Amino acid sequence: MAVKTKAKSSVMCMCIKDGREYPSDRFYEHKNLEIFPKGYVPYCKDCCNDMLQYYLKKTGTIEASMWYVCALLDIPFIKRVFEKTQELNRDTDKFIETYYNLLWGSKSMKKALDTWESFSDSDVGFEEISGVTKTDEGIKAQIEKLELDW
Repeated sequence: MAVKTKAKSSVMCMCIKDGREYPSDRFYEHKNLEIFPKGYVPYCKDCCNDMLQYYLKKTGTIEASMWYVCALLDIPFIKRVFEKTQELNRDTDKFIETYYNLLWGSKSMKKALDTWESFSDSDVGFEEISGVTKTDEGIKAQIEKLELDW
């Protein structure tokens, strides 16, 4: 006997990057309802991909690009999820989607690797990402700290 399931209703969401309103299926879901009350990141999927491409041109590495995008979307950057995404998908147009499916789990994946909530749960720090450059102020602050410690 077939069981009828209730489809998730689509809500309209506003993309803060391009200022347009789209159905929620054009956005990635987010687990933190306190920050994102509708349950979606504030950028549409196309703008997320545009951001990834922007940072790819700026940094030259997909790892640094994805780290920056994760920070903007307030999703954790988990090294093993990133590495699995690279293994499964070389197409940057689907990179964020593949990462999301691995991170949060989806019906198309066998199971989620783990569950996390926000960028603060990332397991890789700024200094560990290849292609991420430090600002002059950051370098000066590190030098001053080293001089004081010495």
